[in-house]
Amino acid sequence: MSRQKAGLRKEHTLAKEIMDYTDGRVLPLRAGWSGNQSIPSPDLLIPLNGTLRAVELKTSNQKRMTVTPEDVEDIAWWVNKQKEVPTIAYLSVKFSYYEVYTGALPYVGSNIEESFNYWAQHAPFDTNVTASGNLTIGNPSDYDTDILAASQSDGDGVAMLRQLNEDKHSDLVSVTDVLKEMDNFGRGTS
Repeated sequence: MSRQKAGLRKEHTLAKEIMDYTDGRVLPLRAGWSGNQSIPSPDLLIPLNGTLRAVELKTSNQKRMTVTPEDVEDIAWWVNKQKEVPTIAYLSVKFSYYEVYTGALPYVGSNIEESFNYWAQHAPFDTNVTASGNLTIGNPSDYDTDILAASQSDGDGVAMLRQLNEDKHSDLVSVTDVLKEMDNFGRGTS
């Protein structure tokens, strides 16, 4: 199976696990890879706690995974353009035989390098930002980590939902504040 096909299958599985776990109260949307869309799209869009969570998912069975700035450009676009609903960007990493890990990319809309540095500092992986600006992430099988083995996990969908719920980057402005930024806010139609 191709890497792309495996990634798409994982996106479908995560969305279904989240829906099943919440009994349909959280309905994730697999937005698809940008090559299939006429607009840039993250891999998953998850409405949660009054916000929209834009998730880029990367999977690997290799010793190290690399995430480039280009890999998160679609999320950066969403965070900058989505004004109807407060939107938070995330990078999820899934290594074979380990639970998925989801961490915020809090500055991705304005500074991808700063977002990568933040993610690297807070992730429970052997993670570095290279001189060329890429994020490299080590497979947990090569060192001690707090990442659960898949066999001990309640499932990747449950893990992702738990990590999204625990995120402290939800101090966002209200929709009314966003609307006040619009040029025609408060102009009634006569």
